[in-house]
Amino acid sequence: MQKYFFIRLDGRYHKIIFNEIIFVEGARNYLKIVTDKRNYLVLMSMKKMEHLLPAHLFKRIHKSYIVSLDAITAFESDRAFLKDKELPIGACYSNVLHQSFTLVKDDEIKTPVFTLYAYNSAGLQYRN
Repeated sequence: MQKYFFIRLDGRYHKIIFNEIIFVEGARNYLKIVTDKRNYLVLMSMKKMEHLLPAHLFKRIHKSYIVSLDAITAFESDRAFLKDKELPIGACYSNVLHQSFTLVKDDEIKTPVFTLYAYNSAGLQYRN
Protein backbone atom coordinates (compact mmCIF):
# COMPACT_ATOMS: atom_id res chain seq x y z
CA MET A 1 0.00 0.00 0.00
CA GLN A 2 1.24 3.46 -0.85
CA LYS A 3 2.12 5.82 1.98
CA TYR A 4 1.34 8.96 -0.03
CA PHE A 5 -0.67 10.51 -2.84
CA PHE A 6 -0.12 13.38 -5.26
CA ILE A 7 -2.19 16.52 -5.69
CA ARG A 8 -1.98 18.93 -8.60
CA LEU A 9 -1.23 22.57 -7.71
CA ASP A 10 -0.05 25.29 -10.07
CA GLY A 11 0.71 22.82 -12.86
CA ARG A 12 2.80 20.53 -10.64
CA TYR A 13 2.05 17.34 -8.77
CA HIS A 14 3.00 17.55 -5.09
CA LYS A 15 3.56 14.47 -2.96
CA ILE A 16 1.51 14.39 0.25
CA ILE A 17 2.76 11.76 2.70
CA PHE A 18 0.06 10.36 4.97
CA ASN A 19 2.24 10.58 8.11
CA GLU A 20 2.78 14.31 7.54
CA ILE A 21 -0.94 15.17 7.45
CA ILE A 22 -2.22 16.63 10.73
CA PHE A 23 -5.81 17.28 9.67
CA VAL A 24 -8.00 18.14 6.70
CA GLU A 25 -10.51 20.98 6.91
CA GLY A 26 -13.42 21.37 4.54
CA ALA A 27 -14.39 24.81 3.26
CA ARG A 28 -17.27 24.60 0.76
CA ASN A 29 -15.89 22.84 -2.34
CA TYR A 30 -12.27 23.09 -1.21
CA LEU A 31 -10.18 21.23 1.33
CA LYS A 32 -7.31 22.61 3.33
CA ILE A 33 -4.77 19.86 3.95
CA VAL A 34 -2.64 20.84 6.95
CA THR A 35 0.73 19.07 7.12
CA ASP A 36 3.93 19.40 9.12
CA LYS A 37 5.55 21.35 6.30
CA ARG A 38 2.81 23.48 4.75
CA ASN A 39 -0.90 23.81 3.96
CA TYR A 40 -2.48 22.86 0.64
CA LEU A 41 -5.80 24.09 -0.74
CA VAL A 42 -7.37 21.63 -3.18
CA LEU A 43 -10.67 21.28 -5.02
CA MET A 44 -12.01 17.96 -3.69
CA SER A 45 -14.92 16.69 -1.64
CA MET A 46 -14.57 15.52 1.97
CA LYS A 47 -16.11 12.19 0.98
CA LYS A 48 -13.44 11.61 -1.67
CA MET A 49 -10.66 12.58 0.75
CA GLU A 50 -12.12 10.32 3.42
CA HIS A 51 -11.93 7.37 1.02
CA LEU A 52 -8.42 8.32 -0.12
CA LEU A 53 -6.92 8.38 3.39
CA PRO A 54 -6.23 5.10 5.23
CA ALA A 55 -9.02 4.46 7.77
CA HIS A 56 -6.60 3.10 10.38
CA LEU A 57 -4.68 6.41 10.39
CA PHE A 58 -7.45 9.00 9.90
CA LYS A 59 -10.97 9.52 11.20
CA ARG A 60 -13.69 11.94 10.28
CA ILE A 61 -14.74 13.73 13.46
CA HIS A 62 -16.96 16.48 12.03
CA LYS A 63 -18.65 17.31 8.74
CA SER A 64 -15.73 19.67 8.11
CA TYR A 65 -12.77 17.78 9.67
CA ILE A 66 -10.75 14.63 9.14
CA VAL A 67 -7.95 14.20 11.67
CA SER A 68 -4.83 12.09 11.91
CA LEU A 69 -5.16 9.78 14.92
CA ASP A 70 -1.45 10.24 15.65
CA ALA A 71 -1.90 14.02 15.89
CA ILE A 72 -4.50 13.83 18.67
CA THR A 73 -3.03 14.55 22.10
CA ALA A 74 -6.34 14.47 24.03
CA PHE A 75 -10.08 14.47 23.40
CA GLU A 76 -13.43 15.01 25.05
CA SER A 77 -16.89 14.14 23.78
CA ASP A 78 -17.12 17.34 21.72
CA ARG A 79 -13.47 18.39 21.10
CA ALA A 80 -10.20 16.91 19.89
CA PHE A 81 -6.96 18.53 20.99
CA LEU A 82 -3.92 18.60 18.75
CA LYS A 83 -0.52 20.11 19.51
CA ASP A 84 -1.49 23.67 18.54
CA LYS A 85 -5.15 23.34 17.59
CA GLU A 86 -8.54 22.38 18.97
CA LEU A 87 -11.05 20.80 16.60
CA PRO A 88 -14.78 20.30 17.17
CA ILE A 89 -16.27 16.80 17.19
CA GLY A 90 -19.70 16.66 15.58
CA ALA A 91 -22.61 15.06 17.45
CA CYS A 92 -22.94 12.19 14.97
CA TYR A 93 -19.16 11.52 15.19
CA SER A 94 -18.96 11.53 19.01
CA ASN A 95 -18.09 7.82 19.33
CA VAL A 96 -15.55 7.66 16.52
CA LEU A 97 -12.50 8.38 18.69
CA HIS A 98 -13.72 6.17 21.53
CA GLN A 99 -13.82 3.29 19.06
CA SER A 100 -10.43 4.16 17.52
CA PHE A 101 -8.26 4.12 20.64
CA THR A 102 -7.62 1.78 23.53
CA LEU A 103 -9.09 3.63 26.49
CA VAL A 104 -8.30 3.03 30.15
CA LYS A 105 -10.56 4.80 32.61
CA ASP A 106 -9.18 5.86 35.99
CA ASP A 107 -11.75 3.73 37.83
CA GLU A 108 -10.30 0.69 36.02
CA ILE A 109 -6.77 1.35 37.24
CA LYS A 110 -6.15 -0.70 40.34
CA THR A 111 -3.34 -0.24 42.82
CA PRO A 112 -1.12 -3.31 42.70
CA VAL A 113 -1.30 -5.48 45.79
CA PHE A 114 2.01 -6.73 47.11
CA THR A 115 2.34 -9.68 49.43
CA LEU A 116 5.41 -9.62 51.60
CA TYR A 117 7.29 -12.75 52.40
CA ALA A 118 10.23 -13.10 54.79
CA TYR A 119 12.93 -15.71 55.00
CA ASN A 120 13.91 -17.03 58.39
CA SER A 121 15.37 -20.23 59.77
CA ALA A 122 11.97 -21.97 59.33
CA GLY A 123 11.82 -21.07 55.63
CA LEU A 124 9.56 -18.74 53.66
CA GLN A 125 6.76 -17.18 55.73
CA TYR A 126 3.98 -14.68 55.00
CA ARG A 127 4.48 -11.29 56.66
CA ASN A 128 1.91 -8.48 57.20
